[in-house]
Amino acid sequence: LDSVFTVSPAGHNPECFRMYEAVEAGSILITTRDDLVSVPDASREGAPGCPDALALWSDAPMVVLDSWDELYPEVERRMSDPAGL
Repeated sequence: LDSVFTVSPAGHNPECFRMYEAVEAGSILITTRDDLVSVPDASREGAPGCPDALALWSDAPMVVLDSWDELYPEVERRMSDPAGL
């Protein structure tokens, strides 16, 4: 795996195998702040989701975006500084 970054949007559960594979491969995980806090359970209307499911990941070396709209500019900025990676 030669990916510098791994994009990891939350699905039904914010935690998934993609996160562990990225870390194991030395790739920088990218997710959003909302995905770190809570993801509603789409199978049950009104379900609270998984509050703080990724709380232990908050100190991990990853890129946390406020919105997926920030993805391209953030990756471009980081790729322009290879020493910083």
